[in-house]
Amino acid sequence: MRSWMVAAVLVVACPAPVPARAQEGPCSGWTEPVLVDVEVRIERPDGRLERLRFQRDGLTIPMGGSARLEITGLDQDGYEFPVERTALEIVPDRDARGLVTIRDDGEGRFRIRARDRRGKGRLLIRAANNLNLEWPVRVRIEGPGADGYSRAEATFVATALYHALLGRDPDPEGLAAATAEIERGRLRAQVRGMLTSAEFRQKASSLSAVRMLDRLYRGLLGREPDADGTRQYLHDLERRRLEKVVLSILDSEEFARRLLHATGQRPGRTGLRRNPRLPE
Repeated sequence: MRSWMVAAVLVVACPAPVPARAQEGPCSGWTEPVLVDVEVRIERPDGRLERLRFQRDGLTIPMGGSARLEITGLDQDGYEFPVERTALEIVPDRDARGLVTIRDDGEGRFRIRARDRRGKGRLLIRAANNLNLEWPVRVRIEGPGADGYSRAEATFVATALYHALLGRDPDPEGLAAATAEIERGRLRAQVRGMLTSAEFRQKASSLSAVRMLDRLYRGLLGREPDADGTRQYLHDLERRRLEKVVLSILDSEEFARRLLHATGQRPGRTGLRRNPRLPE
């Protein structure tokens, strides 16, 4: 599994009264080092470092993946602050609390591990015992397929579609073609092609909306529909909006978890997500 390392630098207020004289900076006049800044960098698998700009960059982790973070404090002169006195912590906000777990490995090193859920929130870097210093890092947990399916994932999706739409195991030629299509990022086209095929029209012509929903759930999720699924999808199936229903189930968090567990994949693509619309 690939992992990422992030380094950070934090700024704190001076811990004692400022002398009553003209000052050149917030900590001028003090000879003792004071923690005043943090610099965050992320180490990619190729060893290249990327700097994290707090207001623009976010950390993206795949479901079940992890990222290594290292936070280094700097003093008022830009020198590395003593690790034993840095006392930094990372706390997830309310939205991120159910998405990640955070392990403090000591000396400013942390491991952020994503749960098998999708979503977004913030990680709050704090200087312990100083509530005025807090650096929010946006974190996003993505499911499989967010940046393309792997071969194993595409094969699983194609097989599930054969079971859900055609009610059978795929033949070798059909599976190879469907897998290649999904791997190229053409999942919608693959679903549409199967729904408009002569085989599907023949097999689905006599199925009621209830029976179609049952087949979709068993083929894609491996279980029978529950009350929530019936309320969510039956109306669309009665109006023959099959493509919409199939794509919605494929995009569900439940299918993403099943895909990850079935393929044994824990994607290692973890990195910075930049949003130019955010303020500097």
